[in-house]
Amino acid sequence: MSSASRDTLVLLVHGQRDTTIPAAASALAAAQLGAAGFKVALKVEPGVGHTISSSGAEKALAFLKQTLAQL
Repeated sequence: MSSASRDTLVLLVHGQRDTTIPAAASALAAAQLGAAGFKVALKVEPGVGHTISSSGAEKALAFLKQTLAQL
């Protein structure tokens, strides 16, 4: 991994009620990415299972718009 890649912003969105991949896995990933120097945002969605919810998609869209506007 190059030091330049650490400038990449990372968004993780995870359903709190996901029984396929527990939300704790994203919390661990966020911690590990943060320790590696990445700027990470973790959004855990209450009541959401293992799916892409409309609110999660909206969070991703807002993140992309904000991130790409900074380029």
